[in-house]
Amino acid sequence: MRSLKYDERYARPIQFEDTLIERHMAVSWNYLTLNWGRLEYFLYIIPLPIDSTLAHDWMIDFFADINTESKARKVRREVSLIFSDDPKYVTDLNDALEMLWTLCNERNKLVHGLWTRKGDGQFEVQPLKVVKHGFSLDAPNHIGIEQLTELNRLMDKVIGRLASIGAETQAASYLAKIENRRKRAAARRQA
Repeated sequence: MRSLKYDERYARPIQFEDTLIERHMAVSWNYLTLNWGRLEYFLYIIPLPIDSTLAHDWMIDFFADINTESKARKVRREVSLIFSDDPKYVTDLNDALEMLWTLCNERNKLVHGLWTRKGDGQFEVQPLKVVKHGFSLDAPNHIGIEQLTELNRLMDKVIGRLASIGAETQAASYLAKIENRRKRAAARRQA
């Protein structure tokens, strides 16, 4: 495995300072971190009515590495096939998943990056990336309050879309279940 050159900048812990801008950045970062579970929950309830035993595995597959998203494509295809008679649902699902992968990619750069302070409320983040025979550092990204706020907005939008799609999936499943019960009851009455 190839090792990275030791760099003293990354040995120092990074934390937000007690300034107005960095307190706001800390709140934004906490929001992004603390609400990730909400996003996972709403993603989980989309395939739940289709196959409850596989819903957890499907959710994990949605978060598959961007470079190897074949599992995620399979899950998207399977869910889309169930609702193929509803093109608006399929389009909404695909749009939400595209936004989700954008959010995951941008968040992962921060979570799996090496942070360097550049000034009050200004950081440079160099994403650490696993490659075939070791690690590499991607080009650094400038991070300030604007970037964190934009990620929070994107997260809210993704969660809202996934919640709506999940509610629709749950409702469709419930209505199908009621219809099946009605048909079985009618068949029993005729027998």
